[in-house]
Amino acid sequence: STLGGTLFPYTTLFRSAVDRCFNYFSNYTIQAKDINDEEITIEVSYLPFQEIDILRHLLKLGCAVRITDDSPLKKQLETIYKTALIHAPSI
Repeated sequence: STLGGTLFPYTTLFRSAVDRCFNYFSNYTIQAKDINDEEITIEVSYLPFQEIDILRHLLKLGCAVRITDDSPLKKQLETIYKTALIHAPSI
């Protein structure tokens, strides 16, 4: 399976997010598709049994990453975030 995603510079921590991303996915086959000052698009190739680890890494990257293709992981992340928002305490 492959997963396409884009990193965004929401803050000056962009470089840190890029470093963390490449560190998290260093054990996988990754290919940078588009690199510029504002975003980096990479493709990660993985096997089905590695999906849980990929999901954990994506959760750790949080809002610094966006999945750009329609993969099962994208739907799982959406479900996790929606569930968290439903159960989050009101401020």
